[in-house]
Amino acid sequence: LQVILVSANKLTRYIEPCQLTEDFGGTLTYDHMDWLNKRLVFEKFTKESTSLLDELALINNGSDKGSQQERERSIDLNFLPSVDPETVLQTGHELLSELQQRRFNGSDGGVSWSPMDDELLAQPQVMKLLDSLREQYTRYQEVCRQRSKRTQLEEIQQKVMQVVNWLEGPGSEQLRTQWGIGDSIRASQALQQKHEEIESQHSEWFAVYVELNQQIAALLNAGDEEDLVELKALQQQLSDVCYRQASQLEFRQNLLQAALEFHSVAQDLSQQLDGLLGMLCVDVAPADGASIQQTLKLLEEKLKSVDLGLQGLREKGQSLLDQISNQASWAYGKDVTIENKENVDHIQGVMEDMQLRKQR
Repeated sequence: LQVILVSANKLTRYIEPCQLTEDFGGTLTYDHMDWLNKRLVFEKFTKESTSLLDELALINNGSDKGSQQERERSIDLNFLPSVDPETVLQTGHELLSELQQRRFNGSDGGVSWSPMDDELLAQPQVMKLLDSLREQYTRYQEVCRQRSKRTQLEEIQQKVMQVVNWLEGPGSEQLRTQWGIGDSIRASQALQQKHEEIESQHSEWFAVYVELNQQIAALLNAGDEEDLVELKALQQQLSDVCYRQASQLEFRQNLLQAALEFHSVAQDLSQQLDGLLGMLCVDVAPADGASIQQTLKLLEEKLKSVDLGLQGLREKGQSLLDQISNQASWAYGKDVTIENKENVDHIQGVMEDMQLRKQR
């Protein structure tokens, strides 16, 4: 080999002018900073995309193989890539777009530019990496969707069981211990106030039920066949328990209202009987026939009012007894043992007592 030393203006004797820049008497349009920046972007994209492909492949392959527990553990440990796939894809698309352009620095007189050899070789490499990234990222998004759906389903299932366990546990126990009807208006009102407190606690869980029902309905409308059976079973279980509990609350409320009405009629009748007894026990000294007629008329009105009051008491009492004996309405499909003898004896005792007082 013989080394030939020449000046810059004589380089064109050995190298084509199209391969020399203007500084060396050639016509090659070359911006070194532009080339360097693109090269740095290319190397950064190549490094990030290669690393990202390995991570996505590990996640995707881990979700396809092994047991459910192994898949979940693999996904949990390697679920989030170290770099954002969207950002890497955007960088790659921008780089490819620049590599494919036939004109750079167009603002500087519109000089025509031909890409360097390494830039021409970089184009298919970037395209190949982008294709692989899109494929793996699409699979990764599906893995994320499935995992999100499973997580959402598990959260719904957990909340459903919380509602069901409370309603069938503490909620049912609250109602099971509230069977009295009271022996007076004041006692019935106190029981109604206690029942309102129980209803208030139930209403919080019923609000959760409404929210859960809407979420389940939205998932059912999404049309994922593999989850339809499980979702419908959860929805049915939740609805059955909530409707049964709501029916029990309504039954208890109606029973207490009937008891309050019964005690109210009994109190009015008792006052009427007291007034009638007081009138009969007072010595009558009529002054004349008109006074006797007026007194008799008043007595007849009181007797008639007592008869109507006793009839109303029997109707209210019988209605209350019917409600107490209506176990099907309360149990709503379940066999529930209820101690009603004390309530029944009290109602019958009040009606018999009023009947005897009226006869006396």
